[in-house]
Amino acid sequence: MKFSPSTIGWYADFQSYPSLPPDLIDVPDEIYRELQGKQIEAGPGGMPREYVPPLPDPRVALKAAVTAKRWEIETGGIAINGIRVSTTRESQNTIANAVTLAAAAGVEEVDFKAESGWVKLTIAQVTAIGAAIGLHQQACYSAERAHHEAIDALAEEDLAGYDVNAGWPT
Repeated sequence: MKFSPSTIGWYADFQSYPSLPPDLIDVPDEIYRELQGKQIEAGPGGMPREYVPPLPDPRVALKAAVTAKRWEIETGGIAINGIRVSTTRESQNTIANAVTLAAAAGVEEVDFKAESGWVKLTIAQVTAIGAAIGLHQQACYSAERAHHEAIDALAEEDLAGYDVNAGWPT
């Protein structure tokens, strides 16, 4: 069997081709059989070998884990004066809209469905909840940034021991 490093392709001696790459290399049958069904690349001297994808950059992987943790905490809800409030993006928008619309309509109180159940809140209380959610969201982003900067500052040998679960707002 023949192999072309430029096309990363196999060429059988018994087949007819309209044209052949100029860099064909004879490959021993045992190497050809070993590489069948595997992703290959051209190795030293053009000889085929199994392609082994590079390991992901550990800093990139750690930062992705930190970003996922930020999202989990940011949208995981908070407790405000005994009321458990959702902090999903949809909930953030709902609260902002409730404040804006209630103020425009002159409404003094609203029925509010918190994660902990129904409550009646004043517009001032809903505004305070919106502010608390905004502060919570900002604290999450600040923690994410601090993690990213700490990861960038670590020596390569210290990356494996980095704790992405520490330092988040409660």
